Amino acid sequence: MNRARRVLCFTVTICLLLTCSFATGCSDKVRGRYFSGAAEEYYQELVAAGFPPDYASALTELHLLHPDWSFVPLDISSTNKDYDWDYVIGQETAEADRSMIYGSEKYSAYHEKNDPYRTASSCQASVEAVAYFMDPRNFLNETDIFQFLDLSDSSNATLQAVEAVLRGTFMDGAVLENGKTYAQNFYEAGMTLGVYPVYLAVKARQEQGAEGTSPIISGTCGDTLWYFCTSGMSTTESGAAINAPSAGSVSQSALRSLNGYYNIYNVSAYGNGVYEIYKRAMERAKTGSAQMREAWGGDASWNTLWKSIWGGALFIKESYVDRYQSTPYLQKFNVDGRSGRNFWGQYAQNVADALSQSRILFQTFTELETLDGAYTFLIPVYQNMPLASSIDPAFGKCDYVACATEKYDYAVKFTSPVEGERKSGAIYTSQKVKRGKSLALAGTIWHEYGVDGIEYSIDGGEWHCVSEAESMNFSVPFDYKKGSEHILVIRGVANYDAGNPAKKSNQTFLCAVIYVTVK
Repeated sequence: MNRARRVLCFTVTICLLLTCSFATGCSDKVRGRYFSGAAEEYYQELVAAGFPPDYASALTELHLLHPDWSFVPLDISSTNKDYDWDYVIGQETAEADRSMIYGSEKYSAYHEKNDPYRTASSCQASVEAVAYFMDPRNFLNETDIFQFLDLSDSSNATLQAVEAVLRGTFMDGAVLENGKTYAQNFYEAGMTLGVYPVYLAVKARQEQGAEGTSPIISGTCGDTLWYFCTSGMSTTESGAAINAPSAGSVSQSALRSLNGYYNIYNVSAYGNGVYEIYKRAMERAKTGSAQMREAWGGDASWNTLWKSIWGGALFIKESYVDRYQSTPYLQKFNVDGRSGRNFWGQYAQNVADALSQSRILFQTFTELETLDGAYTFLIPVYQNMPLASSIDPAFGKCDYVACATEKYDYAVKFTSPVEGERKSGAIYTSQKVKRGKSLALAGTIWHEYGVDGIEYSIDGGEWHCVSEAESMNFSVPFDYKKGSEHILVIRGVANYDAGNPAKKSNQTFLCAVIYVTVK
């Protein structure tokens, strides 16, 4: 549904008018995060499944916004009795290069002060920073929750979703050596191997960027390595340390034998300096995928970009998805005790890696208007967690890694049938209505991004758009069985803009939850 963009900052009120009789009393007062009926049952099911109450409360609100989303708790401490909160934080910070973050001054709040690996491009993340990124409670919102997406489930994957991830990048529409586009290769590899195809595209985009200028996918990385050895350069143009050996201590022919290989997911691309990172990535690409040797005519190497896509996808499946690291979060923080290589068998050093991937996934589903799809989220739970969620060391002021809810404000105000207002939260109320009568609603909402529309849903059913602006005036009929109970949810649609960093978080927001009893 197309919605006109609206200007920011409306001064608003919201009025709820009834064309029927309703009970007065405490049930009609404005409440914050109050569950009743089916919502309370859902909350209790989450608690019974193993979610702590603070998790269950946030997830119940997400369920009201997106009824087809499913949440599964992963009790980390049950996979290994020693893995409580303090232990896993200690392990993730035990070595300086285990959890790194961007080295620029913008991220200084997250830096470990005494970091032996500090460079212009990266440095060690502090204990407080690691706790912030590892605490799932910070990210139980519409955008950031996609770091917990179960990547083993491809049931709702589409080629169109993969194409959306690649839009505007060097991979957009480009045809590879096998005559298929990047998108087709990601999609077919994922569906064949059992790895969510959209994630494969997200991972490649994240690793290679929009321009795709990394030597790792150039086919001439061996030449680049030799150049590092002979040029005397200490850093790249972006300021990253190179740390290359001298030309006299390495073989030119050995390095140049690494030409002709590709590593689109940056598999094994780690080390102290870009020389070591690139060399390891190329050696891994040269080794390739032994399982594919016969199918690839006797050569297992990733000597084409499409083989890099397929071989890397097979590596991700066998080394991560099949080894209890089936979400972006678990690939960064390998904390499931069944993995057998905890805390070191991790895909990335970047402590914000999972958060970054979640936002690309969210952006994709938002652009495709599939945000209400059936997604499954596997969310870690730890024993002995602090009572409150771990504090963001930058207090939400570092836009790129602040949780999505810190990036905007919205407000809801009721004048009838209840008096009260909420800022950045939904209004909860209970009402009674005679069978066959209607509930009339009128008013407006406010959002910092601007408002593109207002929608309602009854009992988790279809969403109905009642306005493409910030104001509304409509009636909802309740011709249901006498004595039946229903949940009327009102959500706003923000003027989300993927091209504007200040307006690309949480497209929908919960405005009101009304528990209706039919008299």
